[in-house]
Amino acid sequence: ESGQYEKASEAFAAMGGYKDAQTQATASRYQQAEMLSRKNDLESLTAALEIYTELGEYEDSALRVQQTTYAIGEAYLADKQYDQAADRFQTLGDYEDSADRLNQCIYTQADELYQNGQYSLAQALFANIADHSDAAARVRGCQYAMAKESEEAGDDAQAAQLYLQAGDYEDAAQRYVECLYRSAAAEMES
Repeated sequence: ESGQYEKASEAFAAMGGYKDAQTQATASRYQQAEMLSRKNDLESLTAALEIYTELGEYEDSALRVQQTTYAIGEAYLADKQYDQAADRFQTLGDYEDSADRLNQCIYTQADELYQNGQYSLAQALFANIADHSDAAARVRGCQYAMAKESEEAGDDAQAAQLYLQAGDYEDAAQRYVECLYRSAAAEMES
């Protein structure tokens, strides 16, 4: 259906200055964007965004740019394309709850990294959004998980440092002391 509006727009544009042909061409482009945005799939939303952007100040095109950008961000988030979603929400600044959605993108990506054992990357992302949800506690959780890996690998000195950074997370304080003790005992033996 959006093809009908595109053809109409092209036909009106080809008429040059005849009557209100340019106005009709612009109105047809706007209707094409409206039709595309209602489809709500990533490809259609992206095409609609291009048209709304091209239309500039026509009717409520500026608002529709924001709405469509937000919808694209949501579509990327649903597809687990977190970087692309975050880019869209970041460009929107304080539009609607874009700042919160940006933090949610980062949080969800960090959580997936954590679940996949990529604790260092997850920690960095959680640290960037420490004020969001329980991200500050998740930073300590990542430190704890890395400490546990170091301890299991026999690197008690590294594990002790990481447990210390994990602070009051679970039994980090106790494990810190145990790793420190083993590390000191190993130093005495060598």
